[in-house]
Parts: sequence; structure tokens; C-alpha cells
Amino acid sequence: MVVVNGVLLNVQALQSKLGALADARHTAELAAHKAEAQAAAAQATEAAAQKRADELERAKAEAESAAAAEAAALKHKLAAAEASVASLSGVAPELQAVREALESAGARLQAVIQHVPSSSSNTTGAVKAE
Repeated sequence: MVVVNGVLLNVQALQSKLGALADARHTAELAAHKAEAQAAAAQATEAAAQKRADELERAKAEAESAAAAEAAALKHKLAAAEASVASLSGVAPELQAVREALESAGARLQAVIQHVPSSSSNTTGAVKAE
């Protein structure tokens, strides 16, 4: 202990308190640096998450656009197929008429063939019609 101008000072106690304050200051600085590093890491994580969210949003928009284009192409193909079916439906009665005409001609030809003599004595090739 030291007495200076009537004040009793304990130098060791003061040095101990100064050391404790220095340690506390150092601990606080370390905690501040750690907090800053954690904040920077959180910002980096947030930035990466935002970047990924933006990428996913772009991918979603591209997928939606591709799906819309494919749907439009399929609608176009469907319309073309429906038009083909409609045009074929219009042809069906005509085909039926041609079929009936061919069947009738075939029947007449069969009748004509039945009236043709089968012997080789027919040298003129004339055919009698009914």
C-alpha cells in the first residue's frame, strides 16, 4: 500500500482491476468480431438463397413458357387433325357411292361373263348383251 497526499492506494488492486478491464475489453472485441463474421455469413447465405430463388423463378418462367408453346403446338396439331377428320367425313358418302357403283358394275360384269360362251368356237369375240 502506498499513501499519496493522504490517499491510501493499493497499487496491486488497481493493477488487477486494469488487467480485468483489459481482458473484458479483449473479450468484447472478440465477441464483436465474431458477431460481424456471423452477420457477414448470414448475409452471404441470404444472398445465395436469393440468387437460388431467382434462378428457380427464371426456370419456372421458362418451363411455363415452354409448356405454353407446346400446348399451342398441340392445339394446332389437334385442329389440323380435326380438319382432316372433317374432310374425310365429307368424303365418306362419296366413297360409299363409288363403292356401290363398283359393286353394281361388278355385278353387271359377272352377268356378262355368264352369258359369254366358254367354248373356243366363238372366234368373233362378240358378246350378247341382255
